This record gives sequence, structure tokens and C-alpha cells, in this order.
Amino acid sequence: MTESVDLGDFRHGATDSSADPQADFSTNVHPLGPCPGTVAALARADRRRYPDPAYRELKERLAAHHGAAPERIVVGAGASELVARLVATVPGAVLVREPTFVEYRKAAWAFDRPVLRASSDEEFLALLARASIAFLCHPNNPDGTLHSPEFLARAATLAGRSGCRLVLDLAYAPMVRAKPDLPDGAQQLWAPNKSMDCAGVRAGYLVASDADFAAALDKRAASWILSAEGVELLREFVEPSTTAWLESTRPEIERLLAELGTLLRRRGWQVRTGTANFLVAMPPPPWNAAAIANELRERGIRLRDAANMGLPGWLRLAARPDRERRLLEQALDSIDRP
Repeated sequence: MTESVDLGDFRHGATDSSADPQADFSTNVHPLGPCPGTVAALARADRRRYPDPAYRELKERLAAHHGAAPERIVVGAGASELVARLVATVPGAVLVREPTFVEYRKAAWAFDRPVLRASSDEEFLALLARASIAFLCHPNNPDGTLHSPEFLARAATLAGRSGCRLVLDLAYAPMVRAKPDLPDGAQQLWAPNKSMDCAGVRAGYLVASDADFAAALDKRAASWILSAEGVELLREFVEPSTTAWLESTRPEIERLLAELGTLLRRRGWQVRTGTANFLVAMPPPPWNAAAIANELRERGIRLRDAANMGLPGWLRLAARPDRERRLLEQALDSIDRP
């Protein structure tokens, strides 16, 4: 049986039905907005007709970009949908390396799978033989760290020996300066809607380790799992012009993140910065993470409480444009101590 949970444990803690915030540090979208080709790509979507139910041309395009066979490409309605389909397809225990993205545990709960939680790389490697599927977010959400090449290679080797399906979630890799290490044998999960600042377009894809596994995943998909807009977003993601644009923006992402960290440290926050477009920070006492997140929310500024991702007491904040950072600075300056 799965762990006993409250559904609130899986809440993303950001988007809801309230008014749009003045500054949103809670969703990790690209701080510079959509890349130049995104708006045109979405405008091309033919909403009057069904997409090709097999997505043949799209899979060929994605496969060519990754140097893989088209039969290994699986498309889906974003990373969360593909995570759920992966867990549904592979019976057995789900292994996670905490702190990490909450959707892995949510999928395990939904399909009545036991969850194995590792709090260190060594523990993760030791538990691989007991798991049927294992998830590594690379770079990790919420702390933005990249796993070492040695750890990833070892994990892929051990998973291959035991038959565990190792999944590398690469949602934020396009916004990282260093090219992520991708060991052979791992499933590569890509969700470009964050790096293309189109979180509302639910589109993602998996480069599976083998064609048989990809076929098994395809069988579990609903018909036309990817919309016309999703098809165009994924096509645009692998365009050379988009790849070049993403590479050109990485220094600016790093600048914005560094200035955000400086702002928080000056006010006594503990700050941990990785390689991704976001950081985690702990407010100074007597504030706690939930209290200051709620206080800022009342002022139109959203942060992401990282408690349900395995980092209680910490908040995740994404790099945002200078204007939004100044709003955060003004709000922090105006808050009375509790």
C-alpha cells in the first residue's frame, strides 16, 4: 500500500484561483519571457483539426535532435502526465532522492505504489535494487543542484542490473549553462514549457531507453494526448534558433539569480544556490517559511514553500526580472516583524 497522505501534501503551493500576483517567484519559468519563436509557433497551431494520433513527424524531429530512433520517443501532456504514465506502466516501488519534485510521490499515491525515500546519494544507490522505477530531477527541484556524473553513471549501471527504470527529469536543464550528463540506459524526461515560458501549454516528451518500453507507455496514453499547441511548442523547442536563444540567455539568468540571492542574504536569510534558475532560502527568525510566504502573498508576491518537497523551513524562489525583484525588496522592507 502507498503511504497515508493528505492531498494537501502534493499541492504545488503557487497557482490557484486567486488574482494574478504582481511578482511570481513560485513558478520556475524563464525570467526573460517566451523565446522569439514561441508566439509564432503557437499561432501556427491548427485548432480545427486533430493532430496525427501517432505524432510521427514530431517524433522524428525530436528523435533527430537527440540522436535517437523515433520509436523511442513518447509524447505527453507535460512532465506530470508523463510521470504518472511511467508509474502506471511499471508496477512496484517508486524510489525518489529527496528533497525533490512532489509529482513523483503523487503518482505513486495515485497508483497505489510504495515509495522509497533516499536522503543521500549512497542511500539512493543502495535502494535501487528494491525499486521498479526511480526518479532523479537533474538539475534538482527545489534546490537546483546537478547530480555528479559519477553518481548518475553508477545509478544507471545499478538500475540496469536490477531492472529498475531510472528516469532523469530534465525540465530545467535548458536553462543551465553546463550541459547535463545523461548516462546510457536512463529515460530522459523533457518538459520545455518552463524554459520557453509557456507553463500553460502542457507538453513534454520522453526519450525512452528502448522502443519496447516506449511502446508500452504509448499504449497507456489517451487518444491525442498532445494538443495542436503542444505539438508546435515541442517542434519549436528543438529548432536551432530556439536552442541558440536559450544558450544566449543563461548569463542573464545567472545575473538575476545572483542579485536575488544577494537581496535575501543582506536581510539575514540563509540562501542555497545551485545551477538552475531558482534557489532555496530560509528566512531569519522569528519568521518561518509559511508565515512570510503568506504575508508576501497578501502583498501580491508569491513564493514556493518547499516543505512538501522535503525541505521544511525553506522557500524556493525563481530568478525573475529586475522589476519583480524590486517589488520583493520593497515588500520585505515594509514587513513588520511578527
